[in-house]
Amino acid sequence: MNECGGALGATAGNRHNRPPSPAQSSMSYTVSADEQHRLVEVVYSGPITSSTRICAMEDGATLLDAHGFARVLVDLRDASAVPEPSHAANAFAARIAHRPRMRNSRLAYVAHPDQHANLLAQNLAAARHVDVAHFHKRDAALNWLLQDP
Repeated sequence: MNECGGALGATAGNRHNRPPSPAQSSMSYTVSADEQHRLVEVVYSGPITSSTRICAMEDGATLLDAHGFARVLVDLRDASAVPEPSHAANAFAARIAHRPRMRNSRLAYVAHPDQHANLLAQNLAAARHVDVAHFHKRDAALNWLLQDP
């Protein structure tokens, strides 16, 4: 278990729900390495705070580094954003901007049509040479991630 209250899953078949730590909102997420597709998958459920997204991103980066992957699938369909001041969202975006492993990678978000993207984080990712795309179905996101860039 890490300081965020979670453990990393080694493969797609070994995912762990993460109970919230007392300092965070009641949110859970899983981060796992999918060896078959050579990607890291992050699945959120419940309310999402920027600090929780930072923890999930750091867990995902650990797996990216360990496996040498360059693809990330983020599933937001069972999550909802917690209203926060803009400096909280900026902290997440700044973390993405300074994460060296994210350079030259592909990031696919899966969300419902009524869920809105964090445009600041998306723009920073694009500036770091990260291909970002949004999908409403996991299969479509996976197909895009598996295509040659």
